[in-house]
Amino acid sequence: MFTGHVDTVRIDGAIPENMKFRKNGDTLTGPGVYDMKAGIMGMMDVMRRVHPRKNMKVVAAFLCDEEHQSAGARRLMEYIENQDIPKPDLIFSPEIPTPFAPLNRSDLAIVHARRGHVKYDVNVQVPKGHGALGSDVPDAITEGFDLLLYLKRDWFRSHPRIVVDPTLLREDFDIRSFNSKESDALSLCDQIRARLSHMTIRGTSIRQSTDLVREALKEYRVVSKLAERGVVMQVTKAPDQSRTSYEPYGVLTPQDQQGDHARRLSKAVEKIYGRIGKKPLFIGGKSTSDANIFANKGLLIYESSAEGGGEHSLNEWVSERSVARNIDLMAHLASGEFLKEG
Repeated sequence: MFTGHVDTVRIDGAIPENMKFRKNGDTLTGPGVYDMKAGIMGMMDVMRRVHPRKNMKVVAAFLCDEEHQSAGARRLMEYIENQDIPKPDLIFSPEIPTPFAPLNRSDLAIVHARRGHVKYDVNVQVPKGHGALGSDVPDAITEGFDLLLYLKRDWFRSHPRIVVDPTLLREDFDIRSFNSKESDALSLCDQIRARLSHMTIRGTSIRQSTDLVREALKEYRVVSKLAERGVVMQVTKAPDQSRTSYEPYGVLTPQDQQGDHARRLSKAVEKIYGRIGKKPLFIGGKSTSDANIFANKGLLIYESSAEGGGEHSLNEWVSERSVARNIDLMAHLASGEFLKEG
């Protein structure tokens, strides 16, 4: 099965005049060209002209709302679970890779699994009062940032309970939003709300992740003596319907249970891309919503993208030659040739 999403995110402030596509040598520039119009075009091309081998079925799923709760991927899973369409042995997507480390232009990234994505809501409240220079009246913004820095710098980088994964490095936090609230009668902010994005390493469930965050908050309260100063902090998991908040899953490698497909796919990639002297890198990276949906249901999914960048901007670009090579790879898979290459 080939999968790809047809939606493109809105670019704030964009007007029709500057949303046009531009071609300069090998590079095509324009909104959505990399994420993921090039991949969708490749899927359409392969499905139109490639004939699978006997007893092999190839399905292309063009999905909606990857950027908004993966509605298309969720509906596709309903079809599979209800046996309206056969359960795929392998899902391959020309989705853009978001690896854990920057790649050189000479690298080829085959992203074969992602880290799980969990979001948390943070609430900080402090006693109301005026803060003067040298006073001990706390400020919610300062207290909130101190907590976020503690989690990111001191807890998730140095805590002995957090294991380093050689494929995905380690768990990490990013700030997705930070909002403050100030009373008209106060000189200091007395309440903040923030949202954190938590990328987990392999083998971490949502329950384990939440317990770890609560343990971190408990230790921080002791270190900072928040209760003595009247500061109240709460960290809770964001609602399940929150955008791109999904169950974590582990990394599939050629040594894992479904490694036979992984080895064959690796050889297929090397056959197509070996002509240009590139060695494929099977890597893990931060989560994408559709891939999380499929992997969490136990389906084997790999992703390979053309070279590109600048997604979600007017300067988004993709390499024409790289798109052609990725289409060659998809055509090789759709023909079934990789199944008999050992």
